[in-house]
Amino acid sequence: MPSGSIEVVNKDFETYQWYDNGTLVQGATNHTYTPTEAGDYYVRVSKGGCTYDSKSISAYYCNPDVVVNKTADKTEVIEGDTITFKITVESKGLDAVTNVNISDVIPAGLKICSAEASTGSWSEPNWTVGTLTSGQIETITIKAIVNPMTGTAVSSSLTNTVTNTQDQEDSNKTTDAPSVSFNILRDTDADGVADVNDIDDDNDGILDTVEGSNDIDNDGIPNSLDLDSDGDGCPDTIEAGIPAVLTNTNVTNGYGTNTSNNTITNVTNAVINITNNPIGSNGLATSLETNDTSTTSTNYTSTYSTYALDAATNVCGVAMITQVYQTNTERWIEITNTDATNIVAPNAAIIALFKNTSGDQTDNTPTAFISNTNAINPGESLLISAGTVSNKLSTASEIVDTNVTDFDDANDNIALTRISNTNAWASRIDVIASIEDNTSYVRIDEVSAPNKTADATEWVAFINDNIITYSDLVNDNAIERHAHDPLLSEIATANDEANIKPGLRRFQFTDRTTVLGSSVWTNGYPDRSRNVKVSEDYNHTGKLSARKLEVKESSIFTITDNLLVVTNEIIIKDTNDEIRLISSDNTNKAQLIQTHKTASKVTGNGKLLVDQNSTVPSKYRYNY
Repeated sequence: MPSGSIEVVNKDFETYQWYDNGTLVQGATNHTYTPTEAGDYYVRVSKGGCTYDSKSISAYYCNPDVVVNKTADKTEVIEGDTITFKITVESKGLDAVTNVNISDVIPAGLKICSAEASTGSWSEPNWTVGTLTSGQIETITIKAIVNPMTGTAVSSSLTNTVTNTQDQEDSNKTTDAPSVSFNILRDTDADGVADVNDIDDDNDGILDTVEGSNDIDNDGIPNSLDLDSDGDGCPDTIEAGIPAVLTNTNVTNGYGTNTSNNTITNVTNAVINITNNPIGSNGLATSLETNDTSTTSTNYTSTYSTYALDAATNVCGVAMITQVYQTNTERWIEITNTDATNIVAPNAAIIALFKNTSGDQTDNTPTAFISNTNAINPGESLLISAGTVSNKLSTASEIVDTNVTDFDDANDNIALTRISNTNAWASRIDVIASIEDNTSYVRIDEVSAPNKTADATEWVAFINDNIITYSDLVNDNAIERHAHDPLLSEIATANDEANIKPGLRRFQFTDRTTVLGSSVWTNGYPDRSRNVKVSEDYNHTGKLSARKLEVKESSIFTITDNLLVVTNEIIIKDTNDEIRLISSDNTNKAQLIQTHKTASKVTGNGKLLVDQNSTVPSKYRYNY
């Protein structure tokens, strides 16, 4: 080639049809054929109803002709996905071409992750092929990952072109196809649905059409892509009340359009967990949509416009269970907003009862549930009762629901959650389990955050007064208690500033010290759930109870004619610190009792003074 014919020597056939690389050549029906391009040719002949194919004959150009083609497996590819390129190189010249090199400079926005060549070697961007003989075809397969897009455009068009060099001059007799064009599509939430097709681009469960393109907090991110539209630190998922299992992600908040001053913080519950709540083809969680189309509506009542666009109101308060009370005549659950500044939005705290069950409740629907109908203000508590709460705080809010308070026999789970369906357990915030009859469980004050796993060590059990105290330990099968165990009667008569008071909750220790000239308990009145500290000289004339007690700051703590009962640790810190048990008469009423069942828990360098009248002169007598 470019001149030369192929001829059938035996011309004794009825028909002739020539083929080029397996493709029928139109009009080529003679016993001779003159190829117009390099290729593999054969002729199909027939005679007497039989057909025969000749052997293939290769035709090459006299001058070097290196043919380079490139293809891609996709014309559209989203961020984070992989695109596969295939490059083929073929020699269609008669003589060998040497030092063949293919250069493939991958466009910015892609990162090569692998390259496999049929011959030669690869060192980005060069594929060193070497020598190609006539008709030799070699390939390389290159896989590249799409990097995150910059800017705000939803798509970017790219073209990737390869070039070839060799020792000989390429005649380019055959047209190359060295370029591929494709579009990179933004996928903001990495859910596999490109933003151009995604009706919830940031995977917060709120339709992009609801959020809109405005930038309410002026941080350079439109609301539809901003996980915290108003920039108040509380994610839109919480402020909109999204009823789905949520998970953490990085949230960007800024200071005006100067994005260099933006801060990126890992925020709890900022996006939908698509493992628990799979998305539809439209990019919205299927559990939130009425149908899987681009025009669907959501099936929940959103508070997005109420809270997510109002930076002055933050609803990221944290609810937790702080007391659970059970008797034959009275049952209630106390939940408290632990946050000092933010509210818990209406219907954001759901109490779910899993009755007559234990352990993991994944995919189980709660037996009953109830949510807060009004916001829970910072530091305030809500009581959910069966109808009666004795001695409750006068200002406490209460909701009556006999179904969710139907717990007994120590075989129920109570979860504080954000969802009431089969995802209730997966979205739980707090849990308490195995509530004994005629018992109240009070959360200890060191615990200031909810716990998804029921933990008995976080609670103090106030038990039935009618349980008999320890007596004859031999042949005695009765349930017994310590004479000074925490009792239900203490809750019925609780001080208005005590944590055991229904409807009141304070976190961390309370300290006896002077504030603004007055001697006060700084954080509520002591009770058997409290960590109590005394940091000044103080004489207490009534019974005092504590879970832990520390006397410090060179203080003398005096109990006169009353009981001091402590469950666990007593620390008399330094040499100038003292606990004094003082009796004003001969009745010896001042007593100190610890009720824990482990080894000694009295520590420190201070002193314990017991002032008692002893009518039994004995050198063996001692106190504490």
